[in-house]
Amino acid sequence: TKSLRQEVFSRPLAIGQSIRMQTHLHRELTVVQGYLELGMHGLAWNALVKIDESYHQAVPFLRIRADVCRAMEKWDIVAEATRQLAELEPWDVRHIIKMAEAVRVIEGEQAAAHLLDSAKEKYVPDAVLLYNLACYRATLGCIEEAKSLLSEAFTLNIWLKLHALRDPDLKGVLDTLSDPALG
Repeated sequence: TKSLRQEVFSRPLAIGQSIRMQTHLHRELTVVQGYLELGMHGLAWNALVKIDESYHQAVPFLRIRADVCRAMEKWDIVAEATRQLAELEPWDVRHIIKMAEAVRVIEGEQAAAHLLDSAKEKYVPDAVLLYNLACYRATLGCIEEAKSLLSEAFTLNIWLKLHALRDPDLKGVLDTLSDPALG
């Protein structure tokens, strides 16, 4: 993944935006990210809201905003920021996955699963999307579908098996697996 600096400076300049403005945004987002990495979510939020409103639609700002709000469990803001990111970067399935996490908290597993089902049809197969969809299906009691989705996810990323072993959403699924390749 790109560093914050690469993210800010790899974007084309918006009309009227200068390198100086990008440098300023990078500096401010670095402060926010530093607080976030230190677990100082309140200070990260305070630094974030002080950033000039003219930057609020920039992809780097929206990404950090989603991360800070996720850490603070401000799920409505996470959902909105990731929705905006999905519109600005429709090729990046990670935004939909993060949006589904927020939707799960706000509206429930069914709504999150519906969102990921729609995304599954639009994007190339993505292991993390399939894994998360399996989790939602498992919590909804759709064990066979969850097993199938996990199988697809593990085929794309074998390392997800390690995560699955500790995932409480998948406990009922992993307990019933008969295929040694999945367990």
